[in-house]
Amino acid sequence: MKFKILLFMFFLSSQAFGKSFTVCMEPKGVFPLYQEKGKKGKLPGLYLEMLKFMEKKINLRTKIKRRPFKRCLSSLKAGRVDAVASASYKEFRKEFGVYPFFRGKLHSRWRISASSYYLYSRKRAPKVWDGKKFKRFNGSIAAVRGYSIVSDLKDLKVPTREVNKIEQAFQMVSKNRVFGVAAHENDGHRLMKKHNLKQSKIPLAKKDYFLLLSHQFVKRDKNFAEKVWKTMAEIRESKSFQKVKDGYLMKGKW
Repeated sequence: MKFKILLFMFFLSSQAFGKSFTVCMEPKGVFPLYQEKGKKGKLPGLYLEMLKFMEKKINLRTKIKRRPFKRCLSSLKAGRVDAVASASYKEFRKEFGVYPFFRGKLHSRWRISASSYYLYSRKRAPKVWDGKKFKRFNGSIAAVRGYSIVSDLKDLKVPTREVNKIEQAFQMVSKNRVFGVAAHENDGHRLMKKHNLKQSKIPLAKKDYFLLLSHQFVKRDKNFAEKVWKTMAEIRESKSFQKVKDGYLMKGKW
């Protein structure tokens, strides 16, 4: 009898504090998605704001781990974290985690965000990207190791220089060590003025980004995993979250 009472109390306690949910994201700051590790301010980032909304809606207790993207993926594969925020779709990443599929197709509505990659080059550099293919140019394109744009560039047979940090890539362009850098627009917006570079008018790629869940998390409770993705979409589309997002965009920086 005492055991049953203790078991019941444990159940109530777990319900009160919410289900544990560990999310991995990079330590660098990417406006407006997440603030740099260790920095404090009124604006933690839209991903963290979204997780706060989700905590209340489905009784989650989130914990954030800050690691480089490739380490986030390896931690996800090992089940040391429950999710990575965020990842665009690449077939090989299905080895590391689970994307939201619905009726056999990747479910775009269940994304966490959407954005584009652009080419950033020196201001006098020739235009080499027409939206479908690259014209011939001298040098190579730098991109962050592990990012989806790397395989996109290689598919286009573009000479690619992989680096560990996006800041390093922009420095290489400004020092004329590479022709340009393929960067996410959030990073590009932050760094192009600092290094006196220009952005291509046509994006290199437009991508949806998803909360990539661990195989272990989905296996434990597939219905709850789908609830996480569905709730994320509902929050992203809500007026309440849009108001928060507008506040970030109006400010324009951390």
